Amino acid sequence: MFFDLTSCVSPDNASPPPPPVGITGFPPATFTQDFVARCPPQTLPVWREFDWQAQIPDGTSITFSAQSGVTAATLLPVLPLLLATATMDTNTGPSMLNFDQAFIDTGPKGSGAFDVASPKVASASLLRVTITLTPTQDFQQTPTLNQWRVQYDCGAAE
Repeated sequence: MFFDLTSCVSPDNASPPPPPVGITGFPPATFTQDFVARCPPQTLPVWREFDWQAQIPDGTSITFSAQSGVTAATLLPVLPLLLATATMDTNTGPSMLNFDQAFIDTGPKGSGAFDVASPKVASASLLRVTITLTPTQDFQQTPTLNQWRVQYDCGAAE
């Protein structure tokens, strides 16, 4: 017979065949998002916090890191500074308004990532956030970043 359809049938109790070579699922993904503060004259931006909502299956994570500078060429630190690693879904509450948060710059005696870095990182007009989505080890599930926002203040220039 020209078409032997029964040759493709396998028993119901057999293990599924391995995926074809080169098909691995969801690889890790990293992207950056730049934010520019708009402050009135005689004031400087202070990046306060990074907030997000996400769905994070067991075994996956989202890592948030940041740098700040006047331009992309002057970002510090040279390697992005860890803000947070999220490993659990955001509890958005009944109104869907709750966000998870990471503090960036909370002031001279603060506990934000820029405050406790050595050397400390100064907020500047540009904030670059680097986000890495890490799937499960088998690459079959990945986290979903639903939405994010950044908050800043404009403080008096020193």
